[in-house]
Amino acid sequence: MINRSNKLTPPENQLIRIRPMCKTMLGGVNNSTIYRWIKTEGFPKPIKLSPSCSVWNIAEVQAWIDARKEMSV
Repeated sequence: MINRSNKLTPPENQLIRIRPMCKTMLGGVNNSTIYRWIKTEGFPKPIKLSPSCSVWNIAEVQAWIDARKEMSV
């Protein structure tokens, strides 16, 4: 990902909105599933950029996915 100064953003600092996250990282789950997982499954909490804009740290979401994969093996 490239930030506004045309430098690469380190992966640990990349952020993603809920719809692209659900579609690309989580196989198309519903937005409400994310909030249920936050309450019950330890899914990472969002970062509120404004009252109507929440984002997630991609590295944290990927770590949660990887942990789930390990548990299923």
